[in-house]
Amino acid sequence: MTPPGSPNKRVQQKDLAVLCLAFFTLMSAYSSIQNLQSSVVPGKLGYWSLAAAYAGFCFCSLLVSSTATEILKPKYTLVLGSAAYTALLAANIYPRAYTLLPAAAINGIGAGLIWTAQGAYLTNTAVNYAKAIGQPVLSVMGLFNGIFICNVQVPNTVIHTPTPTLRRIRRLGRVALMSQLVGNLLGSLILLFGGGDAATRILFYTLLAITLASVVMFLGLGKEPSERELEREGRLLLINDEEGGQDATSEPYGGLSFYKIGIKIVQVFVLLRDPRMYLLVLSMIYVGLEQAFTAADFTSDVIKKTMGMEYIGIVLCAFGGVGAVASFVVGKLSDRLGKMIFVIVGSLAHGTFFAFFLFLQLFSSIEWLHQHSYVLFIMSGILGLGDACWNTFVSVMMSSFFTDKTEPAFSNFRFWMALGFVMNFVWGSFLVDQYHIKCIILVNVMVLATTCVVILNFLVSPLDRDPHEVTTLEERPTIIISNNKNHHPRPRVIHFKE
Repeated sequence: MTPPGSPNKRVQQKDLAVLCLAFFTLMSAYSSIQNLQSSVVPGKLGYWSLAAAYAGFCFCSLLVSSTATEILKPKYTLVLGSAAYTALLAANIYPRAYTLLPAAAINGIGAGLIWTAQGAYLTNTAVNYAKAIGQPVLSVMGLFNGIFICNVQVPNTVIHTPTPTLRRIRRLGRVALMSQLVGNLLGSLILLFGGGDAATRILFYTLLAITLASVVMFLGLGKEPSERELEREGRLLLINDEEGGQDATSEPYGGLSFYKIGIKIVQVFVLLRDPRMYLLVLSMIYVGLEQAFTAADFTSDVIKKTMGMEYIGIVLCAFGGVGAVASFVVGKLSDRLGKMIFVIVGSLAHGTFFAFFLFLQLFSSIEWLHQHSYVLFIMSGILGLGDACWNTFVSVMMSSFFTDKTEPAFSNFRFWMALGFVMNFVWGSFLVDQYHIKCIILVNVMVLATTCVVILNFLVSPLDRDPHEVTTLEERPTIIISNNKNHHPRPRVIHFKE
């Protein structure tokens, strides 16, 4: 008998499309406001509001989001989290510290909810789709993560696979690549042709309407049960048949007690004991640092000073556009060379970016870019390429290494990434006009993160190991067998591969 909620590839294709479209809409609005926040809001309030948003993100990701996703299920957690984004947009219409900072914190809590729920929902969708079409879970998971990340900030990677159906889904990813381009162009065009406070208010009203539209789209998502839920429903259906039609819901799987809520929170911390997780922590922090650097420092310290605030979105289109093209190339290379290629390409791209600006500081000044604006577009594209590689790398590792613990895994990812955002926004408000110092800090963190990934790949657990292959002794059921009761036994230890 087919268990309820069994995978159907058309359902998964539809849910992936709706998820991408909803995030396309939400991130088009949010990327625009985030990239302009430190430039539009006067003084240090822009930096501090972004810091408040990601402080809320930290708190929610670590202590709330995993539990909320378990109680509400991923779909309705996405709805609630996206609704919280409207607070920051509404507060920016008339920005004051007493309205902007609380609204930013609410926005951050909503971000923690949607990113953890997104990780769980996308993983469930990928696993169910892999079952439906008979493809390896690892390949489909990389594909789905690549398509989705394309949708959010910059195009990242789409793992190559010859299946015609997956090629059609890849085309969907090409459409989704445009979310950041749309958000940046929308903000720049309104400011470019409007000007003044009136144009700024029109921009925020427009972005608020777009955000509300995304909430409606999240309501259109279908239910994507996890492997555990499918097994549970199958067991309960079997019990129901064997016991002559008794109510299967009488099994003690229904509610979630406070004890279970506490267990969910503890699971987030316990996962840090896994060497694979703590060796990826610096990569997660670096993703937050470099994205905050792009949104606050690159925009206000470089683009605004050399070309003007109205060109911020236009320059950042190169950030997304170059990554869009390069992501497909890197995706195909990863099929042959493995996931380490993301770290290599990402580190080379960001190393080139930071080296350029450090040499510019030594031998010239930022104003040199005013006469050579094309160089600014090139460097923006290089920055986007590196972000695409690093962001997708961490997302895929969370899905690949922790398939049965996606909620606490993505809670960890979003917590450490948000911590990177907060760190960058806080020191950014003090290191005004110290762009070269910010570059030096990020270079050092990137080198340390890359070193940890190398240790992980060669000494702990290969990055390309199948997610269903057991990798640690703790994960293997063990039986100790002794055939001698009279002497000190020399046990045989048998490990069963799950």
